[in-house]
Amino acid sequence: MAIKRFVFARHANTDKNTSDKERKLTEKGRAQATTLKKKLKKIHFDTILCSSCCRAKETLICLFEDRKDVLFLDELYGLTEKEEMECVLKMYRELAPAEFVSFLSHKKAYLLEKIGRFGTNSIIERTKESKNVFILSHDLVLNCIIRNMFPSLEDFALHTVFSECGAIEVLISKNGKIKVNIIN
Repeated sequence: MAIKRFVFARHANTDKNTSDKERKLTEKGRAQATTLKKKLKKIHFDTILCSSCCRAKETLICLFEDRKDVLFLDELYGLTEKEEMECVLKMYRELAPAEFVSFLSHKKAYLLEKIGRFGTNSIIERTKESKNVFILSHDLVLNCIIRNMFPSLEDFALHTVFSECGAIEVLISKNGKIKVNIIN
């Protein structure tokens, strides 16, 4: 029997014709979220963590309606927009033009690594007393969190592509064994 459960879920289908942070769910996305909600209905989540992007918040509302006790992941990452811009400017000043272009193309990986180091520690701290934890974000962020929280699942996380509103359940037993279930 599991003593701790983490469910990692990706946001539902979105309108890709708007800016990244402002993307809203489509009708298909709302239907996907409703389907996932049915699959999760027997689980009471002690802690819910969510990206602050519009699409993630809308997915969250479809799944949990009026829950007000949500923690937003962005607050745990340890990197504000100002800090991100300062990092970019610092790299601009320090790198040769070709190296800076390379940095920009890998910026997302750098930021994800920062999320991995700082955000994962915050997530572990915030969820240590919880039995059932739900984390809703984007596939790359979820993969990074899984890799950092569960080093034994690194290969799994690196090769997992979350489908729209797809979810993965990670169960931890009393003796520390980890079991992974795909929720489709």
